[in-house]
Amino acid sequence: MSYVDGLNSDLKWMTGLIDVALNLVIINHKGIMKSYIFFPILLVFTFSVLSAPIDIAKLVGSWGNSDDGGQTFWGYDKYLPNGVLVSWGTTNGVQYNIEAIYKINRKLKIESCITITKAEVDEEFIGQSWCDEIVELKDKILKFKRDDGEITTLYRQGL
Repeated sequence: MSYVDGLNSDLKWMTGLIDVALNLVIINHKGIMKSYIFFPILLVFTFSVLSAPIDIAKLVGSWGNSDDGGQTFWGYDKYLPNGVLVSWGTTNGVQYNIEAIYKINRKLKIESCITITKAEVDEEFIGQSWCDEIVELKDKILKFKRDDGEITTLYRQGL
């Protein structure tokens, strides 16, 4: 699914919600005050989701993991166009090489979902999967939010 197809899908979904909200206003004349409150909230939500699209094509390439704002790097993630993610580096004094598959999910938020397929250091990681919300994706910066709410920043390599 291309970025445009995903955006069109989101637009159709949002249009359906607006249609439901309008029908609530028309049909439920006794609860009309509740509908009038619901409808503006729905509109604000709809336009906030659509106002800041993320160009997922920018994800493809190499990104560096850093603890000092991109001055030095302890690991690297390379997103390939075929849905493969290759990661390597050293953490806690241990070198790692991992391969995974990634999929981009677009619902109310944009997520990168990863499943580990190969791990050189420890095979117990194979099969583990998780999703991280992509909160910012620019030419040189990738920020994602983990389930625990922590924001991680990666830095584009080789531009």
